[in-house]
Amino acid sequence: MTLLSTRIEPSLETMAVKVRPYWSPRKIGHIIFLLVHAIVFGLPNTAAVRETTNNIYSEIDKLEKDHPNTTLFVLGDFNSIELKLPRFKQCKDQLSALGSRC
Repeated sequence: MTLLSTRIEPSLETMAVKVRPYWSPRKIGHIIFLLVHAIVFGLPNTAAVRETTNNIYSEIDKLEKDHPNTTLFVLGDFNSIELKLPRFKQCKDQLSALGSRC
């Protein structure tokens, strides 16, 4: 396990960890988990929410550019923000995280 980055700001905390499980297929070299804790209060379209969302997008872009052939999971509580990531599948509740709807 390798710690790739950490970011601590007033409205956002992130940590990126790269792992290489022994059991993973050969074509998946590494797996990156981006852990996100967004601390945003207010209406969904405020400047603070937009800034936090843009910071998450920039963190994801940086990881994808630095590690192009890696599987990336973005994990966090996104109740206060709406992420629009076309290449990702978003699971919003515990049931879907278990695979029933995701």
